[in-house]
Amino acid sequence: MKKLFFIIGLPLMLAGGSASAQLWSGNDYRETCTLEPDEYKTSVCSAFIIGIAQAGRSNKIFCMPEDVTNGQTHAIVNSYINDNPEERHLAASELIVTSLVKAFPCQPK
Repeated sequence: MKKLFFIIGLPLMLAGGSASAQLWSGNDYRETCTLEPDEYKTSVCSAFIIGIAQAGRSNKIFCMPEDVTNGQTHAIVNSYINDNPEERHLAASELIVTSLVKAFPCQPK
């Protein structure tokens, strides 16, 4: 679980801003990653999503197939955040995990 927190926190630290207790919300994600992205922002957002996706897959939080591309993962996340404005006040990391759990649920054993 420590790895998941490290992977989620690292891109946020690289993105700049203050190191306060304020979470990077879905609104922040949408503004940074989808509305006016540039090369730097795209890299930070990509690292953020890929880190969460890899940690979630490794920890069996969701069951994403190995052949899912980064582009598909971004599209799933962006679609979920854009389609659920009532949830954008929540942490972006939570919204990313939720979108991937919904897209790739694990089968009951």
